Amino acid sequence: MNDEAHDPDELLRDLLRRAPVDVEAALTSSVPRGFNWLGLGEVAAANALAEDAEEGALAWARVARQAYEHLASAAGRDRERRRFMTSLMRLRGALIRRHGPHAGHPFLDCDEVIDWFLVPHAGQYEMAALDAESWRELPIERVRALRDIKNEIAVLQLTDRCDRFKLPEVQAWVALRRRLP
Repeated sequence: MNDEAHDPDELLRDLLRRAPVDVEAALTSSVPRGFNWLGLGEVAAANALAEDAEEGALAWARVARQAYEHLASAAGRDRERRRFMTSLMRLRGALIRRHGPHAGHPFLDCDEVIDWFLVPHAGQYEMAALDAESWRELPIERVRALRDIKNEIAVLQLTDRCDRFKLPEVQAWVALRRRLP
């Protein structure tokens, strides 16, 4: 890392002035304690979405992925870990919507985004639909879980150009979204 960037905030400012490929390289060396990984992830994701050219967008997306995956691996709670991965999948969904789906691509593969939602929620649709009818009477933790599902369905909706989006299971979850808290 740059010797003048010992302060974690200064390091972030320094990294954000660089090209994304240089940021990726810098992140492979030692990063100081207290580094603002969330700030890096959010700015890199915003830069990815601001880029018109697919190559530039994907370069910033790789930086965002590094940041969000670091945050997810350091998260203490499952809900927090899932929230960081939701941010990454939201970016991927937006990139798929902008640049089109490409099977096997590290960012533009629809199946990975759709599976990210469907696999952990397998067998949960009926309970979520039932709970959606009376969510105001549920414990706060369940309401939060339903709200997380609603936010994840919003990410799933970004894959509407993908073949699997038409699956009945996906469409059922999408229809449920408006009834969730």
